[in-house]
Amino acid sequence: MNRIPVFQTKQEVPSLFWRPLLQFSYLPFQTKWEATRRHPVYLVSWEPKDVSTLVDESGNTSLFQEDFDASRSILLGAIGVDAKVACNPATDFSELGELNSAWKSGAVVPMSFRKLATLLVAFLPKTTLANLGMTLVEAGCEDETVEATGEPVSKKLQSIRKIASADHEGLDLLCPEPFVSINPGASQRQVGREINDLLKQWKDKLELEEARERNTKHPEYFSVWDMREGWSNGAYAHGKRKTFAQIASEKKVPLTTVHAQYKRAFQLITGHSYCFDTYFTLFGWFKFSGLFTKEADLKYEKLIVATNRPVPESRLGISIDSFTEPDFAPPKSLEYTADELVLDFKNLTEGGLSDQKAAAELGVKNLEALHSLIELTSLSA
Repeated sequence: MNRIPVFQTKQEVPSLFWRPLLQFSYLPFQTKWEATRRHPVYLVSWEPKDVSTLVDESGNTSLFQEDFDASRSILLGAIGVDAKVACNPATDFSELGELNSAWKSGAVVPMSFRKLATLLVAFLPKTTLANLGMTLVEAGCEDETVEATGEPVSKKLQSIRKIASADHEGLDLLCPEPFVSINPGASQRQVGREINDLLKQWKDKLELEEARERNTKHPEYFSVWDMREGWSNGAYAHGKRKTFAQIASEKKVPLTTVHAQYKRAFQLITGHSYCFDTYFTLFGWFKFSGLFTKEADLKYEKLIVATNRPVPESRLGISIDSFTEPDFAPPKSLEYTADELVLDFKNLTEGGLSDQKAAAELGVKNLEALHSLIELTSLSA
C-alpha cells in the first residue's frame, strides 16, 4: 500500500471509516481484537512513522510530523483505538496480556470513563453539557486557600457539590445504556435474582430476542474472511486469496453459507452491513491501488475519488456521526466507479476478447484483483 490518507480534521475522514458508536459494546474482547486488526485503517495507522525526511520549500520538517501524528490519532480514534496503545496486527490475542475472566465472553463488559463521557455527550441536552463542562473546568483548577484560616479549598469537592445540587435538564434521567451500580455487600443470590429481573426488562424494552448467535461462531466467520481476503500473519497477501467457490469446496459447506459468513465477518470488522459500495469505500484504496497500469493512472484517480464521498446517515444506522454532526464537503462527481469498471470488462469479454486482452484494453495490470472485484460486486446482488 503506497497511498496512506492524511487527514487534519475529523470532518475529513469518510463517514464509513467511523465505527458505529456502540458496535463493540457487548462483543468478547477477542472478537474486538480480531476485528480491529483486520481493519484497513488499523493496518496503515497502528505504527507511528518517522516522516522527518519530508521537507517543504522552506526546509521545515516539524509540521509534516505533527500532521501525520494527528492524522494517525484521528484515524485510529475513528475505529475506537487509542493511538498510544496500538500494537502490531500480527500479535495473537493470547499475547496481549491477562484479562479478567469476567470480561471475556462479552456478556458483561467493564465501563470506562471514556464511554461514560461519550454517553453524557450523546444523551444530555446541549445547555446541560455546557454547564456541566464549566463545572468540570473548575474542578481541574488549582485549589485555593482561605486567607483567614489558611485551609485549602478543594476545587474537586466544590464541583461535586455543585453537580449534586444542580438543576439541569437530563441530569437525573436514567441512562439508556443498561448498566447499574451493584452493592458488593448484598448477597450473591439477591444480586443475581435482581439482575435477572432487570435483564428481562431491558430485553423487553429494547425488543431483543434471546441471542441465537453464539460468540463461538466468530472464529468461523474470520476464517472465511481470511481465506477470501488472503489475511495471514497480520497482513493481507493478495496472492493467497481464494474464491468463494474454492472456500465452499474446502470447507464442504454450501456456497450460500460461505457468503453469509463472509458478510458477518465484514460487519464485525467494519461495523457496517456488507454491500459492494461500502466494501470498496473501505478497502478499495487499500487493496486495489495496484489495479491499473501507470498509463491508466488518470482512470485510477477517478475511481478512488468516487469512493471517498460522504455516505447518507440512513446507510450507517447508529454511528458516531449522529453525535458529532460532521460538516462533510459536498459529494464529488462520480466520473468512474468500480461498477462501471466491471461493466466495461464484461462488455469487452462478451464481445469476444479474452480476459487478458480485455484487462489490457482497460489498462488493468492485475487481472486477479479485477476478478476479485467482479466476485464482490455479484455478492451484493
